[in-house]
Amino acid sequence: MRGPIQQSGVAVLDVPEEYGDAILASLQSSGLFRYVERDHYAHTAAVAPNDPKYPSQWHLQKIHAPEAWAFTTGSADVLIAVIDSGVDSTHPDLAPHLTPGWNFRTGSPDTGDQVGHGTAVIGAIAAASDNGIGVASLNWRRT
Repeated sequence: MRGPIQQSGVAVLDVPEEYGDAILASLQSSGLFRYVERDHYAHTAAVAPNDPKYPSQWHLQKIHAPEAWAFTTGSADVLIAVIDSGVDSTHPDLAPHLTPGWNFRTGSPDTGDQVGHGTAVIGAIAAASDNGIGVASLNWRRT
């Protein structure tokens, strides 16, 4: 038995699959319980984008992004601000989604990325995805 689910009065009992039906029937007929039912697992269909670098993006698997993408791949209505080293405004996965920014270090609108870190961070968050190029991101901005 896994134990009670706190404050619900429900307990979960682990039994070998081959005895499940017999134990279920026995518990139901005992008269000791209000209800007895099988526990079922729900699974979502994981989504895998076709971006060539996606298979090497281990972090997306780690946070279960493919399962989350089964529910939503993001929204174009979400405006994301990143304060980092800048952005490569010609990057094909990013260029269509960028809005003008500001370089606080130089006090100018030049947000070019000299070291690549900002481009990588923005790419992880909002790169165009499932487009056959580059990487996949959390917010595909498709809806």
